[in-house]
Amino acid sequence: VYTSVFILTQEEKHDFILDEGMYCTYTYSGQYDRTNQLFNKMKDWIKEHNYAVDGPFLEFLLIDIHETKKVEEYITSIHIKVKPR
Repeated sequence: VYTSVFILTQEEKHDFILDEGMYCTYTYSGQYDRTNQLFNKMKDWIKEHNYAVDGPFLEFLLIDIHETKKVEEYITSIHIKVKPR
C-alpha cells in the first residue's frame, strides 16, 4: 500500500525531505515484480544484523518506463531507515 508519491524535478521547490540517519538499501535492475519479496528479505536482514526498522519503506524508480522502453534497463532502489536494537 503506497502512502505517497513524489516526482523529482529541476525546480528548487519540494515537499519531501529524506530524514537523516542510517538506511538499509537494496538496488536492482529489471521488472518491478520483485519489490514485495525484497521487502521481506530486507526485514530479515535488518533483524539478523541487530537493527530495527525506523520508518516506512521508500521505493525510488530511478529508471523506469519514462526513460526507457527496455524493462531490463529499469533500476529500482528500496530504502528503509534503521536504528540499532
